[in-house]
Amino acid sequence: MKPPLIYVLDDDDSVRIALGSFLRSLGFKVETFASGRQLLASDQLTLVSCVISDVQMPGMSGFEVLGLLQQMTPPVPVVLLTAFFEESLKQKALAAGASAFLSKPFSSAEMLKVLETLL
Repeated sequence: MKPPLIYVLDDDDSVRIALGSFLRSLGFKVETFASGRQLLASDQLTLVSCVISDVQMPGMSGFEVLGLLQQMTPPVPVVLLTAFFEESLKQKALAAGASAFLSKPFSSAEMLKVLETLL
């Protein structure tokens, strides 16, 4: 059985690289992207099991990416991340279809728990 493909989207190089490395160490196949436009242009988008995306990014926000991925059939599960946690933002994300909403910095255990429920 092939490992699940996870896309990591974050404009912060250090977060993107660290999260990608962590997920690979767990045995996932991971592709990383610095912008929503790059991610949406991927030729493997229909094969992705989950997208983990930052909320605040230049150009296209995590909410915009979430909205577009929710239109796919079937919708792609999206985990949104933010360094600026507000309960109202979390509620907005979940209402928009996000599978989970985590605050940076998050623990490895928190991310693993979310992925275990999704994959």
